[in-house]
Amino acid sequence: PDGQGTETFPDGSKYIGEWIGGKPTGQGTQTYYDGDKYVGLFKDGKYHGQGTYTFSYGGKFVGEFKDDNRWNGIRFDKNGNIIYKFVNGKWNRTITPPLKQTPP
Repeated sequence: PDGQGTETFPDGSKYIGEWIGGKPTGQGTQTYYDGDKYVGLFKDGKYHGQGTYTFSYGGKFVGEFKDDNRWNGIRFDKNGNIIYKFVNGKWNRTITPPLKQTPP
């Protein structure tokens, strides 16, 4: 189906947003059972375009996603400090202050 809609999964995760051809495509929000949340653009059911992925502990990645992968953007800790940057799909440790944790 096409249009706006909501799907709730057996584990309690939920997608709310636009659908094309039965897949999340366009603006949407994916909330996971563990409290993680993605708000942004989807294409064919994958994160694709600008979005924000917020981790349940409070950290987040803000930027561009490509085919479900972080592509260009910044990862912040729960206090808003930059942990690392992604450039063309690769994380970059050459930022100040230095990394405080290993990226997932």
